Order: sequence, then structure tokens, then C-alpha cells
Amino acid sequence: MANLAVFNSAAFLTVSQLAVAGGATIEVRREDTGALAAIYSDEAGAALIANPSAFADSSGRFTFYAAGIARGYSILVTSGAESFTLRNVAIGTLAQQDASNLVLASSPTGTPSTTTTSLLSALGNSAVVATEYAFQQGAGQSTTDMVSGANIIPSGSVVNQANGIAGYVKNFSTTTNAVAGYFQAYAAATGAKVWALNPLVDDNTFDATVIGIELDVGCKNTNSTIRGLAVTGVFGSLNPADSVGVEVTKFNAGKWDVAYLTQDGATDIAFYIGAKDTTANSDGQVIGLSAYDAGGVLREATIQAAFVTAGANLNISTPTGVTFFTNGVQFGGQITATAVASAAAANQVNYGSRTQTTIGANGAASALTANPLGYIKIFVAGVSALIPYYNS
Repeated sequence: MANLAVFNSAAFLTVSQLAVAGGATIEVRREDTGALAAIYSDEAGAALIANPSAFADSSGRFTFYAAGIARGYSILVTSGAESFTLRNVAIGTLAQQDASNLVLASSPTGTPSTTTTSLLSALGNSAVVATEYAFQQGAGQSTTDMVSGANIIPSGSVVNQANGIAGYVKNFSTTTNAVAGYFQAYAAATGAKVWALNPLVDDNTFDATVIGIELDVGCKNTNSTIRGLAVTGVFGSLNPADSVGVEVTKFNAGKWDVAYLTQDGATDIAFYIGAKDTTANSDGQVIGLSAYDAGGVLREATIQAAFVTAGANLNISTPTGVTFFTNGVQFGGQITATAVASAAAANQVNYGSRTQTTIGANGAASALTANPLGYIKIFVAGVSALIPYYNS
């Protein structure tokens, strides 16, 4: 049992004011149910006091310990034929908190409300939860909070950090998962909307540094497993029709300057794209790149690692079948054509996989010399071949 709160009475006088109510009988009941309360003579709650019983001293004073409850206790003091009742006596370990710092409200019900309410609020520097919520959400918007913290930081503050709500843990266990802040939400009806976490920050028109979520991850042991942000899908055997691990979007006309950024020197691998499956012959996960064409139709090109017998190839697929390298391209390995070349537009040369043994009509170009400058070695359908090249 947790430590209990104490009640210390003053001296009780009889109605005649001539004598104190020495040895008075004390009866303590719960205001919420009217039942006799469990009262104790010690803070630990080990020594129960008979209720009712005559445990007032010779001056009519008495002391007992009890658990804090909503609505408090009624205390009936009886001396001979005279009695007096104290109603709604507040007893609890939070009794020394100011009302401005700790506000207890009724638990919310299913009745729609347009008033912001909090069951338990911790308020700093005269902050008001309803005012702070409506400041960003708009006038007339309301919320019901089980626990809320509001803190206004004065301009002269010199502390390192000021929090609305904070959680701190230290873990010596190898079996317990230590979590400084745990949030859980789940839908209980069709069409319900749930958020486990929904922070909002704003510069409020000032030249400020604004960070939505900062994850500071420390490491002092090279054997540790570190994840700055881990998004784990808990879908069972289902594949949701619409599921995105990380989405960057916008609320109005303004745009992000950069959606994803890795600072210089922050890492050796900026992105690592895994395979579609963990079994043999599994292609890589697709990178999709979209663009709107001249008719306003959304088109998609893809980049993908494709498995081969003992390795992987890079596949680039476009709706037009054409891939442009604006500033040229240099290959460290071979080039293999597997598709038939299509018709080329002006100032283009299309190279494909088809060969033939005949030529068309002669053109107007110079005839080839007997001795070329050299030969380019190629393989055509498994057959070694040479292509001569000449001085330009």
C-alpha cells in the first residue's frame, strides 16, 4: 500500500463552550458512497482504527490516515449528547498543491462538448489549456484531455529546457522494455480516425528555429543496435490497400524546400533499398518516379534491381521506353541490348538487339578505306564479331 495522507483535527468544544469534547467518538464515512471508511493510525496503513470509535484525546483532538478519494470524507464527532459533522473533508497526498497548478475535472462522457476539459492538468506561468489549444486549432475548437501540460516560458528564462510533459526512464533490466513516452490508440468503430502521436509546431510569424520531431540518438558502445527511426508494420497476414511507411505532404500552397536530406559526412549509405522478399530469385523493391505528361496524365518510371543467376541487374523502365542521360554516361562494364531499336527522332541514335545480313541502297557517304583505325570487339547472339572504326 502506498503511503497514506493524514488528517489532524483541531480541538472540539461542546455547545456550552465550557468544556472540550475530550474522548469524543469519531465516525468517518466516504462522501461518495456513505460507507464507513478504512482509517489507520499510521502512514503505511498497517494499523487499522476501529470506525467508529472514541479515539479523540482529552482536548477533543484526533488524527487518522486515509486514502485520498474524490468528494472526500464526512467526519462525525460525538461527545455525550452533542455531535458535529465535517463534510467533504479533502484528504490526499496532493493536498499541498495549489489549484492553479493542479486541476481535477470530471471524467469525459460520450456527450458532445464544445468546451475544452482536462481530467488532470499541470500548468506553468498561468497557462490555460483551452487558450493554447484554440490558438493553433482555431477559435471554438475544443479538446478533452486525460492528462495535459501547458507551460509558458518567460523571456528571462535561463534554464536549459522547459517541457510541457516529460518522461524519464533508466533501465537496469534485460527483459523489460523501457519507454519514456508510450502512446496507444486503436479504432473501435468503422470510420473512426486514430493518431498515436500528432505534434504541431509553428513559428507564429517569428524568425525562429522550428523542429517537428528531433530524435537525438546516442551510442557509446559499438556493439549496440541503433535505429534513429523504426517504422514497423504490424499487419499480420494482411496487405493494407493503402499503407505508406513515411509520407511527406503539405497542408496548403507552401512547399518543403527539401523532402529528405542527409548532411555531408552523416553517412556512407544514404538509402538502402531491400529485396521484395527474403527467398531466392527475389527482385529488388521498386523505386517509382512519376510525372504528368502533356495531357495531364500521371505517368510512372521505375528503377529496380532484378535478380540473375549469380548477381543482380539494374532495370530502368519508362512509359516511353526511352531513358535520357542529359550529360552523357560512362559505363565501367559491358552494355547489352535486349530490345529491338525503335525509330529515332531528329538528333537521336537508337541502338537495339536486332541484326541482319543485307543492306539497303547505297548512300552518299564516303566509301570505307581498306585499312580501318581499329576494331571494336562485340558479341552478337553468342558469336564474337568486330566493328571497324576510322579516323573522323
